[in-house]
Amino acid sequence: RQDPSRDLLGEPQRRWLGEAMRQSKAAGRPWQILGNQVIMARVKGPNIEQMVPPAQLAQMVSGLPDDVRPQVETAIQLFRLGLPFNLDSWDGYPAGRERLYETLKQAGVEPIVLAGDSHAFWVNELYDNGGERRAVEFGTSAISSPSPGDHVGGLPLGLALQAANPEVKFCDQSAKGYVLLTLERDQAVGELRTVSTILAKPYENRTLKRYRLARTETGLGPLEDVTAPA
Repeated sequence: RQDPSRDLLGEPQRRWLGEAMRQSKAAGRPWQILGNQVIMARVKGPNIEQMVPPAQLAQMVSGLPDDVRPQVETAIQLFRLGLPFNLDSWDGYPAGRERLYETLKQAGVEPIVLAGDSHAFWVNELYDNGGERRAVEFGTSAISSPSPGDHVGGLPLGLALQAANPEVKFCDQSAKGYVLLTLERDQAVGELRTVSTILAKPYENRTLKRYRLARTETGLGPLEDVTAPA
């Protein structure tokens, strides 16, 4: 995983991206949006054994379907060792991610990253190895596909990921829906929109979370949770 040659971008693609970002900023565009297939944040797998009493954890694991149980048992062991939650995300390519962050730094931009593929909702702040924020990320859930949270319903997996990872500001591993991103000149609002059921009609649509980013003279402002009270 730490092999410096591992990357999700080739060098020509990274150069193109950096130039596109520089041109966007030079043209005075207030936002740069980076569409991206997988979660970019650092997400360490939560140590489940520290969260759930042994007897309760054993009971939960034994009650899982046969096709899911071995995967969960393996994940519990790997998370104990501090491995990432998903090696198929940018966490499997940390050196490449750092090269991308350096490209954003050189372009002088702090984009909004949009991600998918995880079948879960995410709101993340992305930091480089030096502790500087390089981007803000919204990850969308699936429309109907199952997620890890659906397979371990007795475990608050989203809350566990939030607690274990400073970059993860919000995570829901079970809700289904989409992200609605609204851009205005001075602010961006990301809404995590969900449906009450994927099994039948009719359904109810609601906003699970709503976050606001102000555009200031020096860049992006803080990520604010502006979810309306239930």
